[in-house]
Amino acid sequence: EASFDDELSMGAHRSRLYSRSNEEEGGNSKAQTATVFGITFIMDDAQCWRVHSVSENGPAWGKGILAGDLISDVNGLEVLRATPKQLSDFFKGEPNSIVTIGFVRPNALAVKSSDPPAPGVSRDGLRYTVKMRREPPAIPP
Repeated sequence: EASFDDELSMGAHRSRLYSRSNEEEGGNSKAQTATVFGITFIMDDAQCWRVHSVSENGPAWGKGILAGDLISDVNGLEVLRATPKQLSDFFKGEPNSIVTIGFVRPNALAVKSSDPPAPGVSRDGLRYTVKMRREPPAIPP
């Protein structure tokens, strides 16, 4: 079975690491989804929110979040079994404030413990925490 390092050494496309196909998500075209900070989450069969994709150059791009990661909490609040609206609501807050996203990386994607985490990411075993700043509302031209 290929490891995270094998996928990188085989020259896998960046998009492979940052998005998953519908077949990889069980082929369920009616799955619940939510998109926040350029991250599209999909509810898996165990009612866990899993990262489906990370928009290139979106707010979450380059923060260490990969397709397949399980989102465990937002600002310390558990998101298990949350509806898409509830998940979106967890991310709401004052502009320029910080949101902390906890996630777990499945073993197949786990990086070696000796590898440094991505910028903005702290690591405690397989649990990762990413901090992101909420953007102020756009002002129309």
